[in-house]
Amino acid sequence: PGNYRSLVDAHTGKLWYRSNQVLNCDHGDAADAGADLQMVATAYPGSPLQAPITRNLPNMDVTIGGTLFHTDADGFIASGVPGPVSTQYQLRGRFANVNTNGITPVFSGTLSEGANTVPFAASANVRECSAYIYANEIHAHVNTVLPDFTGMDFSIPLNIDLTTGNCNANYDGSALNFYSESNNCRSSATINDVVYHEYGHGINDKFYTSMTS
Repeated sequence: PGNYRSLVDAHTGKLWYRSNQVLNCDHGDAADAGADLQMVATAYPGSPLQAPITRNLPNMDVTIGGTLFHTDADGFIASGVPGPVSTQYQLRGRFANVNTNGITPVFSGTLSEGANTVPFAASANVRECSAYIYANEIHAHVNTVLPDFTGMDFSIPLNIDLTTGNCNANYDGSALNFYSESNNCRSSATINDVVYHEYGHGINDKFYTSMTS
């Protein structure tokens, strides 16, 4: 008998993952053994003028049973680690590291054997999650435009809710800085074009430096 959990691309219809949830007592599907994780968060689709939605968290650090994994581009991990297993989640990853007052959102939990969907909910706010997703989006775009460029292939700090200025954001050579909501301005971390723009300064910095080295 079959009762399949499937992950299908909503745009193309491509089947990315399928697991039979019906298992026998004497054997299972060895290819799907272990704790699988779909990592999600509440974030803006691109602008705080639109209602927050549930979005996947790509390229994120997840420590499962003491081993560091990264979610894929769709926020998924097939760990192969038997569950239940203790797990730590951080709002940082291969290309972005969120900080508010110098603290990266983190929490711990337990993954069950098989499919798990875990929300980065109370441990991170919508501003932090949105900025993280936007930074990963623009990094993915850079890879399509400059496929041989690796200068931004690091976990760049995203400093959220800064109060040292208003209605602005900046790239300072090593981090992206976003001011908090104030003076009738939205938090700059919640607007995808702002994150893309500041990340673009980093691209210019690292790309043209690499051309002259």
